[in-house]
Amino acid sequence: MATWSAGLSVGVEAIDAQHQQLFTRADALLEAMRSGESRAQVKPLIDFLRDYCNQHFASEARLMAVERYPRREQHVLEHGEFTSRLGRIEASFEAFGATTAIATEVHELLCVWFVRHVVEVDKALAVHLRRLPD
Repeated sequence: MATWSAGLSVGVEAIDAQHQQLFTRADALLEAMRSGESRAQVKPLIDFLRDYCNQHFASEARLMAVERYPRREQHVLEHGEFTSRLGRIEASFEAFGATTAIATEVHELLCVWFVRHVVEVDKALAVHLRRLPD
């Protein structure tokens, strides 16, 4: 599961709130795929995750631009990687349904890649943001 924990907090309330929502929805998607839910039940979860990630990544990109974050380009590239991988998962789901292989890809993206991104990349952004004068 992609369960939120205090160790995933970056210390920036707005980002943490968005991450918590993403983890909640990721858990719901993973559970739906594991339990063999129908395509009609899984598709809205994938759609929500895609749309919410796009909003979250756009929000972070705006924040990084405004605050002149020096690692912005690399951070945005990582968001692009996530979006691309999620797009491939979505296309595979559309073609084949919730197969074991797709569930494994979803798990890897959400429970490994996204967790690493939060812990390494988003926490570095948060350090930069906390150093800024109010």
